[in-house]
Amino acid sequence: MKNLSFALAIVFILSAAICSNAQTADNTQALAARLVQSASVKPGDVVVIDGGKHMIPLMEAVAVEVQKLGGMPTIMLYSDRVTRSLYTEVPEKYLEQEHRFWGEWMKQANIYITLPASEDNFSSLQGVFESQMTKIT
Repeated sequence: MKNLSFALAIVFILSAAICSNAQTADNTQALAARLVQSASVKPGDVVVIDGGKHMIPLMEAVAVEVQKLGGMPTIMLYSDRVTRSLYTEVPEKYLEQEHRFWGEWMKQANIYITLPASEDNFSSLQGVFESQMTKIT
C-alpha cells in the first residue's frame, strides 16, 4: 500500500485576494509553485487538488505545476450551491449513507491539496439546522 501524504493548503485568508482584481496571473502562478514545492511532488505522484469555484485559477495553476514535475493531477470542484443542497434538498434517509468509496479512492493518491471549498461558508449554510449537519457522515 502506498504511503499517503497530505499537503493541506488551507488558504482561507488568501482565497479572497486570489480572486480579486488586484491579483495577477503571476501572483497566482507564484503561489501555485510554492504550494507544489511545499508538497514535494515527485514524478508519478497522484495529486488530488480540491476547492471551490472561486479557486479555479489557483487549482489550474497548481495542476500545471504538478504536471511540470511529472505528477498526475486530478481536480475536484465544489460549489456553494451543491453544498447547500446536501443539507436542504437531500432526503434525510440519504444523509447517513457511509461514503466507503472515499477511503479506497484516496489510497491511490500520494498528495492531497485542499483549498477553500466555499466562497462564503456562512451564507451557503445559513438556515441549515445543526441536526441536519450531524447526520452527514
